Amino acid sequence: MTEHNEFRAYLENASVGSSNGPSVETACHSDQLYIDVPPPLPPPIPKVSLGYDPMDRIRLEGQAYRGLASGHQPWWVIVSSWFVLGVPSLSAIALISFMTALTGEFFWLVLLCVPAVLLSIVWRGTYAKFARRHKRHS
Repeated sequence: MTEHNEFRAYLENASVGSSNGPSVETACHSDQLYIDVPPPLPPPIPKVSLGYDPMDRIRLEGQAYRGLASGHQPWWVIVSSWFVLGVPSLSAIALISFMTALTGEFFWLVLLCVPAVLLSIVWRGTYAKFARRHKRHS
């Protein structure tokens, strides 16, 4: 019996089963419960690299070379990339090959990697540009 009195003291406004207060059924139906659902989050905006630290600069150069090798650039970019990257790479390959033949040291062949990579980027871009043009006209 004391548990019932403690329960009534705890819930002063509502009495369970007594006739002088609201019953549990009416109290539950009169209360309205709300659930706040947050709106969906917008899609994340990719961070634009500014190139101020070394990793951002490497990321920017990779994006530029990847874009150049994809063939989506205009023709003037492809032609100017041959003048800026392709011709110096070809001359560096010729010079390094001459130095290797002259000195007989294979150390110079290791240096062939840098101009070869640049030349392959320009070549891939030119090939992709011609392939896109061929697919479009077919």
